[in-house]
Amino acid sequence: MKLRLALMLFIFMVSTRLLAQNKLNNKQQDTTRYTLKKELQKTRDSSTYYLNMAKAFALENKVDSIEYYLCKLRPDKLTNQQKVAYYSIEGRLTQSIRSYNKAFYFARKHGDIKQINRIRYNVFNICLKNSSHSSQCIKHLDTLHKEALKYKDTTGQILVAHGIFTCTTKGLKVFDSIPNVSDTVEKHLHRGYKLASIIQDYKYQKTMLTSLAFYYMNHKNNDRLAEKWNNKLITLAINEGDNDLLYKAYLFMGSIFIQRKNHLKSNKWFQKADRLNLEPKEYILSKRSGLYAQIARNFKRLELLDSCAKYYEKAIKYLKLRKYPKTEDYWKHNYLQRDGQMNRMFEIATLNEKLKERNQKIIVLLAILLLLLLVSGVLIININKRKRKIAEQQQQLEKQKVKQLVQEQEIQAIDAMISGQEKERQRLATGLHDDLGSLLATLKLYVTHLAEQLKQGPLENHITTTNQLLEETCQKVRGMAHARNTGVVAKYGLIPAVQKFTAKISATQQLQIEVVYNDFTDRLENTMELSIFRMIQELITNVIKHANATKVHLELVRHQDFINILVVDNGIGFNPKTSPQKNSMGLYAIKNRVKVNDGFIDIDSLKGHGTTISIDLPLAKSKNPDII
Repeated sequence: MKLRLALMLFIFMVSTRLLAQNKLNNKQQDTTRYTLKKELQKTRDSSTYYLNMAKAFALENKVDSIEYYLCKLRPDKLTNQQKVAYYSIEGRLTQSIRSYNKAFYFARKHGDIKQINRIRYNVFNICLKNSSHSSQCIKHLDTLHKEALKYKDTTGQILVAHGIFTCTTKGLKVFDSIPNVSDTVEKHLHRGYKLASIIQDYKYQKTMLTSLAFYYMNHKNNDRLAEKWNNKLITLAINEGDNDLLYKAYLFMGSIFIQRKNHLKSNKWFQKADRLNLEPKEYILSKRSGLYAQIARNFKRLELLDSCAKYYEKAIKYLKLRKYPKTEDYWKHNYLQRDGQMNRMFEIATLNEKLKERNQKIIVLLAILLLLLLVSGVLIININKRKRKIAEQQQQLEKQKVKQLVQEQEIQAIDAMISGQEKERQRLATGLHDDLGSLLATLKLYVTHLAEQLKQGPLENHITTTNQLLEETCQKVRGMAHARNTGVVAKYGLIPAVQKFTAKISATQQLQIEVVYNDFTDRLENTMELSIFRMIQELITNVIKHANATKVHLELVRHQDFINILVVDNGIGFNPKTSPQKNSMGLYAIKNRVKVNDGFIDIDSLKGHGTTISIDLPLAKSKNPDII
């Protein structure tokens, strides 16, 4: 049990670490997706959505994704403004001046001066990278400078300042080639930073600050001013939460102190950069290896060999991740061969690294083995559970089959019983009507004849009384024959039988029965109709015997899957929960009928407020026993 808990804890820790690392790797992509999702909620225009996706991936330099979303767009279906964005992204992707020229054409057609100037700057950059287009590069920069001043385009003026700085870095003589450009590179950079600060544009602020720090460091050899502008860059990066920019600024600050030969302070800045723990992107790995190598060199100059070996080992580790064996050999040759002490320390560090790698492999193998054991155990447990479940299901199926067989036998027995009862009732009704009824009628004729002969005699009163009794007997026998003869149900159907039955009771004027029905155009199964008729007979009989009611509402509603019987009276009512079962045999018989037919009965009654009985009988299953 303890081993299982320890293994589960280990797996949880490993999975948590992997999830955290994956979350760090995809942090920027998640932010992009969230922004694009919000953009999609604002507009349902697919062209705008695809353009926004392409722009987002262009910021991340993801070529495949940019091409994917550009392929979904048809330039001939886009507006002029959308065409500008489309061809600008295409030009950035392919570094094609032709695409930028198309973007320039539609931007001019749209009349967007700022967009026109940005396109000019992009074309300027392409020409700057190609040494054969240096003259065109200067021309584009000159035009950009004129247009930015003419239309008071702040962004364009910032781009001009950065373009002048870039040309100077490349060795192009801007001020000799462009007569309209005055002042110096330094003044243009200061003006560009001032304009970027006015419009509060973070992108151009960091560009101008980086350019100023680099300019003073490499062109003016003024490390004090370089430190000043780099400090501003660090403050900007911290305020904006840009760790990539902060990493570069820390590295630049470390380089400034190397030039001052302050290696201890240089390493403090380099270690600050290391503590940022940037995402493990591929280009970061190369930066990390160079960073650790520079820290190791600084420690070597400070004669701190233990720290030097530690960071040199880290540099080698990142080089192995980058798979640069030639660079590793080069470093070994240049930094170790001439230093025997460093060489011995590196050999020890390499041996320790190999031992660590071996131990890590052993731990990984053990973890995999334990994981396999755990998975095997879980699978075995699940298989056993599934087997038990299947066995239980089979037992339940067997029970259901037995139950279904018993029910089928019950249905057959009930059908046979109903058929026999119906035949017996018909025979009894025929006997009462034909045999006993005719005999009593004949007897009545004889008694009537005798009464006429003895009208003056002393037996007249007795004979008259006898005649009355015989007449009453004949009526009762006839009533019993008609009441118990269900042949009318089989002959005419359920509704006519119910109407005829309730009409006879209403004719006494002691109990008025209102019959309401719907959707009984088609006949039901004979046993179903007979069972419903018996229930209605029993319900009305209960009302006559116990309810002392004057009105009864009888409603028959046929639904798609069931029939609803509703009987409402205005009698004295009763308590269904406390009424003894032995004193309500009729209600008990009705409940049994409903139960056997898989139906549902609801009794709502209150003393002094009448009774409402609702019965639902399914049509799919018609057992319908005739229980008396």
